[in-house]
Amino acid sequence: MRDSEPTAGASPLRYAQPPNLGPECRSLPPVDVLNTRDERVGRFDGLLLSATSDNPRYLVLGRDDTTNERRLIPIGSAWFDQTAEVVRVDDVDVRGAAPFDLTEFERMTPAEVMAFERRVLASCCPEVLSDAGPPAYDTASQFRCADWLRAGSPGH
Repeated sequence: MRDSEPTAGASPLRYAQPPNLGPECRSLPPVDVLNTRDERVGRFDGLLLSATSDNPRYLVLGRDDTTNERRLIPIGSAWFDQTAEVVRVDDVDVRGAAPFDLTEFERMTPAEVMAFERRVLASCCPEVLSDAGPPAYDTASQFRCADWLRAGSPGH
């Protein structure tokens, strides 16, 4: 389903905190996030969802380093490891992840969220941006919701 353009005054993205991740996603508690070398890179700290379709766009990675910052990773770049019960990501996605300040995000006006969304996409996925209209998320594999996250998928 293609996201429609947000109505005037509506934000294009919304934050969903675990375990309740919206109607399109299954419930998932905060779990560890590991890279492909089994190193812990943080914790699953929620999702940024499309405000019009509830489709997940970004995994929010909570870093447990000295900064305690949050980062955004395109949802299609993460996968759930059922054996270890962790979310997995590639190092390149962690290194390239855009910073995310939840407090600042929650204070943003819809226009500021749109500008933020375009900045994040310009840094990670410029091919998704279009000159006019909403980003073309449905054409980019890194934004396709994986089966492990879909509502109705088997529990972990």
